[in-house]
Amino acid sequence: MAPPVCFTSTVVRAEWTRLIREVIAPTLKKEMLGLEHDGKGQLFAGVLVGSEPMFDNYSHTDPETAKLVAADGAPAGQLGYRALLDRGYTKDSPPADIHQALGKIIQETAAFWCNTFVQAGIKSKFLYPHIPIGVPLEVTSAPIESAFNDFSRPGWSTYPVGYLGKTFQPLYDALKQHGNPPWGGVEANVGMPGTLVDWESYLGWHYNHGAMLVAINLGATGTDLPAKLEKSAFSPEALGAYRKFLRNETLHEKPIAGEAAQLRLKAKMEKLQAAFRRLQAEGRNPDPIIRYVEARMPALLQANKLDDAEALLDEAFKQVAQAEQTPAAP
Repeated sequence: MAPPVCFTSTVVRAEWTRLIREVIAPTLKKEMLGLEHDGKGQLFAGVLVGSEPMFDNYSHTDPETAKLVAADGAPAGQLGYRALLDRGYTKDSPPADIHQALGKIIQETAAFWCNTFVQAGIKSKFLYPHIPIGVPLEVTSAPIESAFNDFSRPGWSTYPVGYLGKTFQPLYDALKQHGNPPWGGVEANVGMPGTLVDWESYLGWHYNHGAMLVAINLGATGTDLPAKLEKSAFSPEALGAYRKFLRNETLHEKPIAGEAAQLRLKAKMEKLQAAFRRLQAEGRNPDPIIRYVEARMPALLQANKLDDAEALLDEAFKQVAQAEQTPAAP
């Protein structure tokens, strides 16, 4: 992957402006006019602006990424200090909350992109920033608020994970504070590992609450996750939910509170990931435990053997406890 771009760089912003005004917007307008000419203008859903802008924090990451960071000899810390410096913060005058301050810069950056599209002739009702949510703020520095600006509708990645795993209420609360504008789920799929919601309810979480589009994503890194996303998106359950929506039938939102075993398993998996990060930070090697879990967990989940999967995690926690008793690497 390329190094992260500096959002506040004047040179970078000048190039963004050129690309939007001279490359992207003219092509968009041409295609939109073509649809209007053919009487199909309603088929144009919108523009996804950006691609999950965030300030990565490599002290809070998954074990695989942590290994890559270590192999590269990269500092395992928070990014974004150049942007903070550009906005007037210094070592002697730091922000009260670094993640909120970085979040404001992400919001400002998304607004800059959208305003440039508007100036280039694309109406704001077609623009949706692509803000990542559902994961802790200390990982991305991209709060829900980052998607709101005066030049677009709000848009987010809306995978049913993290604090969006059981409900979109945090999203609805933010929308209500901003007058409940139309919005978009600009990167979405039920097929993420550990999700509990069914496809009809998931679409209902969007369209029953003011969403104007749901962009189903099939792309991801690796090989397992893309396959899971595609299988989920084209499953009979998903196709049935799409048809129901397209027939303008009511999308029923089913409660998921009763899925106690899956919720408990998901919570333990997240806790185990945190334990792996802690071991790495302490100079201990969690790789044998990671391999132990990865070699067995997929088959258990595929066979829906949740009790056995939970027992596997419990055994992994015992191994973590043993690893914590071994001396750390110098």
